[in-house]
Amino acid sequence: MIRHCPKCSYTRLPADSAPVGTCPSCGVVFEKFLSKEYPRTPIPFGLPDAPSAAANAQLERLKSEAMDKTPLSTKTRLIGFLTVMICLLIFAHFSPNFALLLTVTFLIRARSIGKPSRYLLDAAHSIDYGTHYFARIRITASVDKGVLDYYIAHVSTPNNQKWRFVVAEIRDWTPKKGIHDAEVFLLPELEWPTLIVVNNGIIYPASKPYRPLF
Repeated sequence: MIRHCPKCSYTRLPADSAPVGTCPSCGVVFEKFLSKEYPRTPIPFGLPDAPSAAANAQLERLKSEAMDKTPLSTKTRLIGFLTVMICLLIFAHFSPNFALLLTVTFLIRARSIGKPSRYLLDAAHSIDYGTHYFARIRITASVDKGVLDYYIAHVSTPNNQKWRFVVAEIRDWTPKKGIHDAEVFLLPELEWPTLIVVNNGIIYPASKPYRPLF
């Protein structure tokens, strides 16, 4: 269900009585509005020019990583745990308070070890449960003292909201700066794009996307 009206950006509330697929604020019927503003012929998943083998491989890897809840082996976890415990014992001898702080920090961090990020999960879920549209996106790079820091994706949604996000690192692939034809995916419960597929790879946020002020 679309929660945000693509025409007036109204967010549907639980108390709204308008039929599903109709904006309670302006009354527009989403399907008619989107088909008129963004006409397209239904096609199978993928860009009009099908994504390359590399892009398809990245999509399969993305879904696999999202399903893998324990990517670290038992041996790796055991070695890491023993290493941390030895360090804690050493610190405990010299500074008990510091050792306690390290223990708490370790326990908090240990909960997230091996778990896929929220944005990776959103990207994977949008393949099967999201909506998609075709658009042109722009990729720029942030450079610090002549060294590449990270890539930034610039994309607009069908309701004309502009979004930017830092691109998550993809193994064995580097985005190219410039304008790209892309297939953009959205999840109904989120405002920002969760996954972008271009002909030679995929893009998803490394952190929460934001809307620029200008």
